[in-house]
Amino acid sequence: MQQDRKVGTIFCVCSEGLFMRLIRVSVVAFGLFPAAAFAAAPLQPSTVRHDLKVKGAATTLAAIVKAGQWPQLLSHIEAGQSSWLHLVPTIRTATDPAQTQALDSAVSNALTRNPTAVLRMADNGIDLEAACFNKGLDGKPDLIKRFKSQARSALKRVRDVSLTQQRDRCVAQLKAR
Repeated sequence: MQQDRKVGTIFCVCSEGLFMRLIRVSVVAFGLFPAAAFAAAPLQPSTVRHDLKVKGAATTLAAIVKAGQWPQLLSHIEAGQSSWLHLVPTIRTATDPAQTQALDSAVSNALTRNPTAVLRMADNGIDLEAACFNKGLDGKPDLIKRFKSQARSALKRVRDVSLTQQRDRCVAQLKAR
């Protein structure tokens, strides 16, 4: 069975998936269609960790931004998964002020979802003050109020006694603002 497939502005009639892959490779290799048109692979924490180690923070961050994956990276961090939070200290070494604020906001949002993971990272490269108050919300009183409520609720769920000091510092930070 033959199928019509569109690759950029080139139409191909092909019967095998391999032939289609060869067409895509040829089109990209010979510059007939920009490589960026093919979606970048979703970010994986292991891949980003490897790139940070091998290529360095600046090069890895530049590639993520160039590929349009910065929002995806921030979303992963906001989800509060430890594998992503562990990358924050290294990534932060290469961020500009706007990226640093976005990264800190993502960590703050992660605090509401996985406070234990964020608090564990407080002594390992995550700025606890920044995590416990989302500076990206400055000037937005309704959002600040909601964030504080969500953060306090999340922090109440932290039962790990080894994190008591970090939790209490975070609660104090929320009250002070």
